[in-house]
Amino acid sequence: MIAIAIACAWLVGGSLFSSQFIAHKLNQRLQASQQQLDSEVGYLVRVFEQNLHQAEQLSKTLSFDRSLIEFAHASRQRNGYLGAIERSERVQHLMEAPGVAEVNDLFRRMVLHIDAYQVFMLDYWGYCVGSGRSGESDDCIGARYHNREYFQLAASQGSGRQFAVGRLHAVPSFFFSTALHDNEEFVGVIVVRLLTSDAIDFIHPSASVALVGDENGIVIGSSDPTLLFHHVGPALAPVPRIGEYRRLYKQPDMRIMAIEMTAIERGSVSIWTWQGRRHLIGQNSVARNDYHVFLLQDVEEVFETAHGHWGFSITVLLAGILLIVLVERSLNFSQSRKAHLRALSLANENLSQVSNELYELTVTDALTGISSRRYFGQRLEQEVARELRRPQDMPRSSENFMGLSLLLLDIDKFKIVNDTYGHPAGDEAIRSMATICADLVRPSDVVARMGGEEFGILLCDVTPEQTKLIAERILKTCETTEIKFEHHRFSQTCSIGISRLQKGQSADGLLSSVDKALYAAKDQGRNRYVYS
Repeated sequence: MIAIAIACAWLVGGSLFSSQFIAHKLNQRLQASQQQLDSEVGYLVRVFEQNLHQAEQLSKTLSFDRSLIEFAHASRQRNGYLGAIERSERVQHLMEAPGVAEVNDLFRRMVLHIDAYQVFMLDYWGYCVGSGRSGESDDCIGARYHNREYFQLAASQGSGRQFAVGRLHAVPSFFFSTALHDNEEFVGVIVVRLLTSDAIDFIHPSASVALVGDENGIVIGSSDPTLLFHHVGPALAPVPRIGEYRRLYKQPDMRIMAIEMTAIERGSVSIWTWQGRRHLIGQNSVARNDYHVFLLQDVEEVFETAHGHWGFSITVLLAGILLIVLVERSLNFSQSRKAHLRALSLANENLSQVSNELYELTVTDALTGISSRRYFGQRLEQEVARELRRPQDMPRSSENFMGLSLLLLDIDKFKIVNDTYGHPAGDEAIRSMATICADLVRPSDVVARMGGEEFGILLCDVTPEQTKLIAERILKTCETTEIKFEHHRFSQTCSIGISRLQKGQSADGLLSSVDKALYAAKDQGRNRYVYS
């Protein structure tokens, strides 16, 4: 009777424990996978925004070119009657316009400069009057784009961007537009076209399905090409009207992925179904919230593993009942088995935590929040390779050459700060230096902590004069910024080494050059920069 009572207690207690344990482990695995997805999608969004920013910045930069403004102003005066003639006559008329050859040549050089597909100008009426692809089969000169969203946004708000399938060259693209104004009078629009395949080159086939969706919820880029131009489903985005869908995406019928949320596990992990299988979704948006990145990870195997644990638990319970009735030693075996499972669970949990922490350390510096040395090294290799293979329209020695600059900064006499105010105050000084550097460069530039009190800044597409100006601003801001920590108040200076990428130079060679420049700045008295 005692054995039966113990067996019954074992069965009831074991069932409750197994239920809670398996549910807890399932939720832990789902949470760890969700955190990994969220981290990965955050990184992809940052890369995506950098790709968009480069093309958008070119459009804005060209809008200040006085020669382009004057050309657009003249086009407005000459082109008011173009709607009444055939396109072939319009093209002939536009190609005979004074200055059109120079405009087309400038746009053609800009296309090569940033690897964009096309740069073109629309006049006041929306006609294409200048193009970097002039004379080619997909040239847009003479076509009218007044009803395109990017033209209307630029005309009404000053700038805009839009994803669409091209009218003359039916390839998915991003269009970045900036208005041209002559004495506050709207005279035309500069447009930079970037192929979608170039903008989302960060997506690669992997265990997770990666999607890039626009503001309509339409997939415009994916690691699975068969999902292009599908809608992600009403649960993730409203479904657009079929007429608007056909106009923008040049597709006859809209297919819907039908991603649906089925449950929320403990810990607020949402479970989604797609293609009859359960998934986790990591999602994030660019700053303007008009483009979204999704990562779908199949977790059916995780649930199957949990179900397998149930089978295992039932087997253990039945074996325990028989062993309790037969011999007292079964209890010791059961306890040993539980201890082994708990130890294995703890080891898996610690391994997952360490894995997540290592992933963050590869991208971000823990003290300052800026990029890590490892990430900086990867970006430096990429940018050096990109510039060295880019066609050059002027000598690197020219003061107007838009090249790659590397800055290496070091806080002066940092040991005195630590010795005088303590290491926590030294950490605050390092964070202050990181904030100054990040605030004084462009979003597309890379700022990283190289180690200790040393920082690196990678400036792309800048002239020597622009590089020096940034260095001067950093020196002045550093010197005039008061650092406050507890009851201490102090200021600091820094020394900067600057080096420009030379023809045939490697990333290691550039680092060696800038390191020598930093040493020279220190040797010459600190609180200055040395340009080499």
